[in-house]
Amino acid sequence: MEPSILIDTTMQTGIAEDPQRTPLHYALAKESEDGLTISNIMPIVKCRDFFSDILYTQSFKLDKFYRYGLTWSYSEWLEDTRLNKDYMYLILGSEESVIDNLKSNIHLVHLLEAEMKMRPTIIHEYPTQQIVNPHEKWRLTDNDITNFICISFDTKWFKNSILMNFYTFILRLYAAQEVRGTCLLEWSTTIDVFKEILSYNLEGSDMGFLRTLFYKEGIYLEQLIYNWRAWLNEPYQPYQVSEEDAIGNPASMVHTHSCLISLFNGIKRSPECTVKPWVKAVKELVKEGEEEAEVLTGQDSDGDTFALSV
Repeated sequence: MEPSILIDTTMQTGIAEDPQRTPLHYALAKESEDGLTISNIMPIVKCRDFFSDILYTQSFKLDKFYRYGLTWSYSEWLEDTRLNKDYMYLILGSEESVIDNLKSNIHLVHLLEAEMKMRPTIIHEYPTQQIVNPHEKWRLTDNDITNFICISFDTKWFKNSILMNFYTFILRLYAAQEVRGTCLLEWSTTIDVFKEILSYNLEGSDMGFLRTLFYKEGIYLEQLIYNWRAWLNEPYQPYQVSEEDAIGNPASMVHTHSCLISLFNGIKRSPECTVKPWVKAVKELVKEGEEEAEVLTGQDSDGDTFALSV
């Protein structure tokens, strides 16, 4: 008997998120001991920075961490799963068209995972059970959620904030894109896919973010992807205990500055809250790849010129 997805919205109380234009929701999930259900163990969120909060809490084994409505306490089960298991569960919710896009494009996620020598993401289309004690101020229909799927993903993605932020970004990007089927046979690397998406006449935060990954401050995305497994040796998140006291509000810093964009902000400026170890690592990767990279230019839908490194 296959399990069902059990959605618990009682944890949604007080979740505060900036408006997100791509309506993909995430939640870490756990299988019940009897194997009959897979249920979310955190609120269903759009903002991927909440995963940094959880990793931060796990790294310091904190009794409680609270930010923007998320409350998380150190979980021995999650730590054991993260370190000793092959796969973890993630529940994804959105409109039917968004979920369909992700299912259609999952082979592109597999392409990236093959490049990184990771286990492929597995999609489980289990039935969804009745909502448990739905919170009055948070309803699925009000958040454009009509469909749920459950995926199994390699636990290596959950080694630290940077890896998880990149993985969930890829899921969101491919879920939002109705990728052109005529080009599928021509794509041999993730870079090819990204270049094709950049040629679309579409607007959105993910498109801007993708352009940033290609050209801002001389960053070469190839160097990040082709050396991505090196990030498995990095800590959960950038902050050391000594820095925690110096930055004033560690909860805000962890939530806002433990993700991919922190790397690129840190190349230009190095404030106290910047992800210092990872910025240093990126600079070293970029320096290694600069001499070999050939830079091409293109235009986005606003007519602005940007660079593509190949």
